[in-house]
Amino acid sequence: MHFSKAYRDLNDEEVKKLAKHIALGLVFTSNHIPEEKSGELVFIPLLFLTEKEVKILEADPPGMLFEYNNLRGPRMINDLPTFASVQFLSVPIANKVIDEVKKFSEEMASKQLDFNAEKRKRKPMRVDSPT
Repeated sequence: MHFSKAYRDLNDEEVKKLAKHIALGLVFTSNHIPEEKSGELVFIPLLFLTEKEVKILEADPPGMLFEYNNLRGPRMINDLPTFASVQFLSVPIANKVIDEVKKFSEEMASKQLDFNAEKRKRKPMRVDSPT
């Protein structure tokens, strides 16, 4: 498998959908892995790359690795999930996804603030005791 061809080529709608899924916690990404931990322990297929495949990835590194959480394995390693599959994004597509995650997260935070402000404006509901 030639990994430069393995990068997901997402259109704008797919970028927004993936970003929304990341922000909602439906997708685990390499950005969730602390620097001191190894991605190979999360994305198990990386352990089985040939030397040739590693050189291909080093020459054209991915911008992000990801997988949907419903594909998680049953075990965790070092408090991180494990996956038997992995998807790759190129650097330009990963940057677009990251920008969309930020936008979506800001929109959600703003909606939550609006909701809380609206809640404070309402009069408390009167509850009569049943006598």
